[in-house]
Amino acid sequence: MNKTFIALTVLSALTLVPAEANIRWNYIGAGYTDAGGDGPYIGGSVQFAPNWVLRADYSRQSRGRADFNVVDLGVAYLTGFKLDFSPQSQTYLLAGVNSYSGDADESQGEIANVF
Repeated sequence: MNKTFIALTVLSALTLVPAEANIRWNYIGAGYTDAGGDGPYIGGSVQFAPNWVLRADYSRQSRGRADFNVVDLGVAYLTGFKLDFSPQSQTYLLAGVNSYSGDADESQGEIANVF
């Protein structure tokens, strides 16, 4: 219930904010995720050329007795193509690699389904 309320509050606040044409690609952030597993994450991106953005995310997640690391690395190419119905949007092509690694505490018995 609380997650739904928070999500609806954020969504309604975002719809009230006017769209900005100048997107800032240089950022670093941290937080807590509960998608697939739950745990802290850190991520960021940097625009290293006019049309190129390097991005990376790392999270240490847990689900049941399993702990796993999630690493996401990617590069985005900003195409400069504008959509007719949303001229303030930026389109880009994204390529990247995801990596999952981890372990499970099997001293308590077998884990049925980690993911």
